Amino acid sequence: MTGKLLCARFAAPCGYIRQDLGKLDGVAWLRVVERTKRGLETSAHTLQYCFPEMFKGLRTLARATGRETFSLENVAEYWRERHVDRPGDCRVQVVRVVANDHPVLAEVSTPDRGFVVIKYYPDVEVRVGDLVRIHQRCIIEKVGDES
Repeated sequence: MTGKLLCARFAAPCGYIRQDLGKLDGVAWLRVVERTKRGLETSAHTLQYCFPEMFKGLRTLARATGRETFSLENVAEYWRERHVDRPGDCRVQVVRVVANDHPVLAEVSTPDRGFVVIKYYPDVEVRVGDLVRIHQRCIIEKVGDES
């Protein structure tokens, strides 16, 4: 997994919100989603264009740590460690899969509530009991399978 691919995996589910707000060209965003679901990298320029706030956060972290903006280490820290205190569904969180009998949806739970999430990426196969990382109510990755 490259930094750009991991970045696109986390960012892509945000696109519909940015599009609804008139801040994102739907064609560009759908291109990112399509490429990401196929396991293909998106260019740094396109990621910056589609998700400028994310890019600013990545760049700030990279400058503070001496890393490249889209290095795997920088992207992983930004999403997995620094995006956990965001409000609502924007927060990246680790949840446990408690039901998985639907082709596109899974039921997950935290210590205080349960809810349904989307199996956004076809290459992330989950089973009941798995811990997964979610963003915008979409499963991004299984915990323990991080690259």
